[in-house]
Amino acid sequence: MSELQKIVVGIRGSNLSQTQTNLLIQELLKQDSNLKEDVFDIKTIKTTGDVHNTHRLDQIGGKGLFIKEIEEQIMSGKIDIGVHSMKDVPAQDVYPDLDIICWMQRHKSNDALISNSGKSFMDLPSGSVIGTSSIRRRSQVLSLRKDLSIKLLRGNVDTRIQKLKNNEYDAVILSLAGLARLNLDHLATEELEHNLFLPSACQGAVGVQALKGSEVKKILAPINDLKTQTECMAERRVLKNINANCNSPVSIYAKIIENEISSLEIQPDSYRKIDHTYRYEKGTNRLSNLLAKNNVFYPFINIPDILFCVYKVLGENFRLSSLGMREPLKGSGHQGLHIDWLQRKTKISKFFQVSAFILLDNVTKYNGAPRIIPQSHEKLVNIKSTSEFQHKR
Repeated sequence: MSELQKIVVGIRGSNLSQTQTNLLIQELLKQDSNLKEDVFDIKTIKTTGDVHNTHRLDQIGGKGLFIKEIEEQIMSGKIDIGVHSMKDVPAQDVYPDLDIICWMQRHKSNDALISNSGKSFMDLPSGSVIGTSSIRRRSQVLSLRKDLSIKLLRGNVDTRIQKLKNNEYDAVILSLAGLARLNLDHLATEELEHNLFLPSACQGAVGVQALKGSEVKKILAPINDLKTQTECMAERRVLKNINANCNSPVSIYAKIIENEISSLEIQPDSYRKIDHTYRYEKGTNRLSNLLAKNNVFYPFINIPDILFCVYKVLGENFRLSSLGMREPLKGSGHQGLHIDWLQRKTKISKFFQVSAFILLDNVTKYNGAPRIIPQSHEKLVNIKSTSEFQHKR
């Protein structure tokens, strides 16, 4: 793309969308002094979600209600890129030729409560009216406080806050990131913690969408945040696997911690927490929680030789903890010595487990035969590294 060509940017007409786009452009200008602001031509596009702003989104029907028309204009060549709040982008691709080519650094993903009384969520009086249009937030509120009332709240951030000031609601729940970008986070009565209100997938993240292979990707590369991209792609993968979207009562949050992605998924209808860990390991393909993905994996937990060993070690009273897959890529994926399971702080002082490896390829010294340190399972489980075992190789 030559320097003289305009980059046509499609956005929604909300104040938040305009602000997020301006932040993106200003960040780009900081990174590239040769780039000029007039290169960007902002085009406001009214989406289905903007037009039908008096009904719940699940009542309108369809997916991508806040991005559909923007995607259509990218596909038709009328605009080059679209800037989205990534929580609005379905994990299921409607247009396979489109791609998220840039992820801005994620802001805090928490929800925020704004209450007229200044009281926190747990201190709100019984019968208080909470404003939200989110099925997820509705489910979370009623799971924690069945004595509260939920009332539909649609519109942009400014509109929702004004309705609160007009005493149409006792409190409203909004995205903390949206408030912060509009410099309204000072209005928040309480930042709702993840242990009570886990956010929607990709909440707080802004992404740029374009045709695959678009040259604009090179221009945006300096501001692409790899951490945000990795975490959000993990969240979107879970959404896709369970066929959920922004209208589903599902919360997912992923966070990279020392090369692992630790994510929590909540289905608030029953307020059931499922704790998954996805190891983010360079040079490998990994899948976890295989039994939830496809019943084709069930035969792997019924192999007689493995079950015989498990019964001998654990007895008949045991449970399956996890079933996962690890595939090293060619020339990569070497693992150092490590301990798979560390003692958790639980009510049980000791626990026992069996780890079984089912090898799908022949193992040789050339493709990475496993090494096992005898009696290493009897070492104190708070060992932070395996360096003391190195001499026993």
